[in-house]
Amino acid sequence: MRLKLWVRDGLQYTGLSVAVAAFYTLMIALQQSLSWEDIQMVFPLYLALMGGLMAVICAMTVHRVQLHVAISLGLTRRESRLGIHLLRLIPAVGVSLLVAILAAVCRNPMAAPWQLLVISLGLQLFCAALGTVLGLVHVKWGRFGTLITVLVAIFAGGLGGFGAVMGLEALGVDALFRIGMLPWLILAFGAVCYGLVQLPEGRTLAHMQVKI
Repeated sequence: MRLKLWVRDGLQYTGLSVAVAAFYTLMIALQQSLSWEDIQMVFPLYLALMGGLMAVICAMTVHRVQLHVAISLGLTRRESRLGIHLLRLIPAVGVSLLVAILAAVCRNPMAAPWQLLVISLGLQLFCAALGTVLGLVHVKWGRFGTLITVLVAIFAGGLGGFGAVMGLEALGVDALFRIGMLPWLILAFGAVCYGLVQLPEGRTLAHMQVKI
């Protein structure tokens, strides 16, 4: 199968996210003497966060590593585009499903399993979009462009996060959770960001030496 390279790498990123989250949880548990119940509560959250971190790293490297390997194997532009989505979405869906399953098995009191599933998926999509932007900037402008983009992203993210927190507090976070709206808002935001980055990514891919 011509796309097995992308599927394999996507599964590897999923497994790496689980391994890093488990190691981090173990370190926190040893340092803070967490009980088994505490570990069951925090591990799904750490898994979602580590999945987001891996999504950024994966999206940053895809245009410099996996895409060039695909070109050398003779994949077409359409296959390469599909492969890029598989590489990003397999870990996003896999990590989010694991978060929901663990929350259900451990009876996480912070949120319902479906809410954590939706929130985690929105987080993974946003992080994949952020990593894609950083990766495209590096391809076009190198490390200096990436550094400037990161600084701008931190500044804009801080302002945006402050505005989002103020807005959610005004609307009532508890009320949004009770009616089930907040998780869907997070998912919608992540999906919109993921969709928007497809425009510059498509233009970049169109100029690469990939078969039509």
